[in-house]
Amino acid sequence: MLFTKVITWHIPVMYLTSFLLVTAVFGGYGATVEGLARQLCVGGVMLGAFFLATDYTTSPMTASGKLVYGVILGSLTGVLRFFEFTTEAVAVAIVCGNVLVPLIDKVSFPKAFGKNKTEKRK
Repeated sequence: MLFTKVITWHIPVMYLTSFLLVTAVFGGYGATVEGLARQLCVGGVMLGAFFLATDYTTSPMTASGKLVYGVILGSLTGVLRFFEFTTEAVAVAIVCGNVLVPLIDKVSFPKAFGKNKTEKRK
């Protein structure tokens, strides 16, 4: 999907990077290659990173918003997986992240050129 440009790299890369960082810090495995590879392969982490999180209707529109969204999802997946002991951490993280998408879009969307803050819409 990345090679055919159906999705951009922002969400999957930030999702997996932040998930691996949270896993290395809180997972109890340390930064061993075997432990981190095991955590990437079990559950729905790869499915969530490449297919569920990059859904057009529920992901942010801007590149900076996608970066923030990926970090939120990856961190939340890692925290839920290691502190809540839930098998559906990816799905819960994506649902919780989707709640924040309107706020991420509002903050990360560029302001229109020439528009004043005090100017009211008619």
